[in-house]
Amino acid sequence: MLLLFENSHYAHVFETQLANHSTDNNIWTFPAAVLFATTTIIPVGYGYVCPSSELGKILLIVYGIVGIPLALVTVANTGKFLSRIVSVWLNESMSMPTGLFLSLLFFYPIFGGLMFHSYADLSLQDAIYFSFTSIFTIGFGDLMSTTLEKSSACHIDFDSLWNHNQFEPNVNVVYLVVFIIIGVLLVTITIDFIVAEVIDHVHYMGRHVGKARMIASKMIKVGATLSLTQHTKNRFTLHEL
Repeated sequence: MLLLFENSHYAHVFETQLANHSTDNNIWTFPAAVLFATTTIIPVGYGYVCPSSELGKILLIVYGIVGIPLALVTVANTGKFLSRIVSVWLNESMSMPTGLFLSLLFFYPIFGGLMFHSYADLSLQDAIYFSFTSIFTIGFGDLMSTTLEKSSACHIDFDSLWNHNQFEPNVNVVYLVVFIIIGVLLVTITIDFIVAEVIDHVHYMGRHVGKARMIASKMIKVGATLSLTQHTKNRFTLHEL
């Protein structure tokens, strides 16, 4: 939704229309359910569709407790696996893959923004914002990949909000889910490379600090030895006198 609650009048009209014309049948469509299930365990959590019954909320809690840890572990392990493959394939230092993936991470939301801008009637700025909040699992839910038409007569075209009065995004759900999964994996791989590079630098600095301490310790010992030698020579000189 684009700026739906910018005006209190529009918000009231939307709430009234939603209460009078929406049912569970046109809210819980299969694409909307797939998007809900995916964005729950990743977790993005747009909030477009949510359970309203007590049983649905209980099932959501159970689903989240089981699914979210499994999804996070799967994404993390997959990211590490892919990062190792990339490291072996490029056969370069860690700095190159890190820069490469940082560039990909920068351009990927832009690519998604262009896609959503073309197919979901979002402005380019909002589309890039939607892409960014999706792949970084922020998912405010303030934007929906649909069109909100407003006229000067305070009229809202609710047919333009959802496809055929259904609560589902204009973008194909398969494309959206794949986009989110690839984006989350890209974020995970990039973070993995950054963390590995930071740890490598810390170890490098630690080794040099250790060497510096060894050198300083040896210099102190050498200085103490020279001082002792000079003191001994002075004693012998005085004794001879």
